[in-house]
Amino acid sequence: MKSFLSQSLVAIALLMFFGSCQEAEKKEKIPEIIITGQIKGLNEEEISVSLFDILMEGSTDEAGNFELRFEYPEPAYFFVGDGRSGMDLFLSPGDSIHIELDRDNFPESFTATGDRSLENNYLVRQKAMIAEQHELNKFMSLFEREKEDYFDAIAKAEKALNQGLDSLKKTGDIHPLFAQLERAYPTYRIALLNNMYPRYHMHIQGIEDEEDLDFPKEEVEEELMSLDNSNPDFLVLPVFRNVLSSQMYRTFENELPEELYDGTAAEVIGAELDQIANFFDNPKIAEYLTFDYIKTLVVHRGPGSINQFYDRFMEEVEKREYADILEGEMAKWEDLQPGNSVPDFEFEDINGNDVRLSLLNGRLIYIDVWATWCGPCLREHPYWEDLVKEFEGEDVAFLAISIDNTKDPWQEMVNDKSLSGHHWFAENAWNSEFASHFLVNSIPRFILLDRDGNILEPSAERPSGNIATTLRNYLESI
Repeated sequence: MKSFLSQSLVAIALLMFFGSCQEAEKKEKIPEIIITGQIKGLNEEEISVSLFDILMEGSTDEAGNFELRFEYPEPAYFFVGDGRSGMDLFLSPGDSIHIELDRDNFPESFTATGDRSLENNYLVRQKAMIAEQHELNKFMSLFEREKEDYFDAIAKAEKALNQGLDSLKKTGDIHPLFAQLERAYPTYRIALLNNMYPRYHMHIQGIEDEEDLDFPKEEVEEELMSLDNSNPDFLVLPVFRNVLSSQMYRTFENELPEELYDGTAAEVIGAELDQIANFFDNPKIAEYLTFDYIKTLVVHRGPGSINQFYDRFMEEVEKREYADILEGEMAKWEDLQPGNSVPDFEFEDINGNDVRLSLLNGRLIYIDVWATWCGPCLREHPYWEDLVKEFEGEDVAFLAISIDNTKDPWQEMVNDKSLSGHHWFAENAWNSEFASHFLVNSIPRFILLDRDGNILEPSAERPSGNIATTLRNYLESI
């Protein structure tokens, strides 16, 4: 028996070894997807292809020619663009497509030849022209309409999109998943538009009280929340992912208690991740949303409150692509870990003097990165003022760093409102050395440094949050 067991274990080990080798070999043999083309007006510039993250980067030559080669294991809508504009292309493993277009006459000038040319000529040119004709991308024109006119326009757009797909299917064989996704597209897109209408229409028409809005707001929200979110094959469709995000944030708003948001960031994150798991039944859908939620926090806030949830997700995640993307995003924050030193950046203060961060050493430094055009930034100002008063005379320096494009609006607002704290200006706005070092990609952004100018929290709580408790704890621990 012992000998038989040993032999069996050896046989199983051999099977596992060869099975693993075969599996690895299969993964290595994913057919390459090739996109070649010429984009007139995009000369010697960067171009990339992405899905959940950038898959391949390249550049155009002096005539706008380019080639992108990458691997992906399943059919998907891939975004091809230059960072300012682009297009979705539907492609499958092994496809090779050639596209041409003129940036000054897009999408009319777009042509595709090769694999999936039928699908992509429809997707980029015909479908886009239908959307243009029915103002699906012209929010101001669409949402200024009164209710009946708006719903009439939406119904006509839905009919045109379905007729366009019907005509496409008659011209030749198209990928069955593409046909399925494009058939679902109008339903998902219109549900999103319907839920955007109240806010935009009220703004355009100057309606201040929601009771004066003539629109079935609750009905369209129910329709959005009842849309099918159970098919993971739809995750490659951008509008489906947008619907999932909308459902996610609506369920946070509808199901989580308001007092939760008076708690710590970790408490909020934990509750919201639990809500994702509770609301979305399909495990692959829930995993995608958890990934996207964590990615958003890592990109905008970096390490900190998210760490325990990041670690748990990385242990449990089944789709390796998600883990690779998150690892890459977290690695960008390596220089911003707590305890790391900060370069002695130079700024201009409100009086026009050159100043450096080191001038504030010896105190905790609570930094607000903001701009005069940023609504959420301005909404924090009353809380900022209260915070400065609360810690008056204590070892905390309150530093507001403007990343406005020009100094005039910054100087005017600081002086007119007599804003408290130190007010400094970062030259080159988003591209300033300070903003680049701290990976500032959205504002307001708050940063906390220790008495020596080292990082305590690369993304600290807002004044409207629990930062007062955090500051008090740091002061008492020193």
